[in-house]
Amino acid sequence: YSHVMFATTKGVLFFNDQRRFGFVRLVKTDELEPWLESQGYGPEPLADDFAFELFSGLLKRHRAKRVKSAIMDQHVIAGVGNIYADEACHYAKIRPARRIRTLTVPERRSLYRGIRHVMQLSIKHHGTSASDYLTASGQKGSMHKFLRVYGRNGFACRRCGATIVKTVLAQRGTHYCPGCQR
Repeated sequence: YSHVMFATTKGVLFFNDQRRFGFVRLVKTDELEPWLESQGYGPEPLADDFAFELFSGLLKRHRAKRVKSAIMDQHVIAGVGNIYADEACHYAKIRPARRIRTLTVPERRSLYRGIRHVMQLSIKHHGTSASDYLTASGQKGSMHKFLRVYGRNGFACRRCGATIVKTVLAQRGTHYCPGCQR
């Protein structure tokens, strides 16, 4: 599944993409933001200017979408994938299948905090490693140790004790707790 290999003075960096979701593009640093905008990518959730007001405005434009579908849409917010969408929804105590229009302002704020928290935690722990993923320094990520719902179908929720459920939403495996996620 190696599509591109970068040879450096310290070794070789492989771009592996089994499911073919990614791509490689060489862009000058000062041209990156305009290029991302031209491609329709949403804002980066950990950027300094990603304020709650911006997030809330983005959600309002997608009122009919389900929460998980909206936050995974790269045109709404960049970089939130399947695992972290489930985790952010759990953090916020929101069911992934709810419609955006049903969220209260406090729930939106909690979801905003949840996305940022989960993404920061993921970076701190080098991601959720698949079987063959390694960081640039050769480490496997350890975020899997901190997952609250993803991959825990049939196990007790660490918050309320209810049994974690797995369903399919937007053609993706979706994990949530029916006890504490409303």
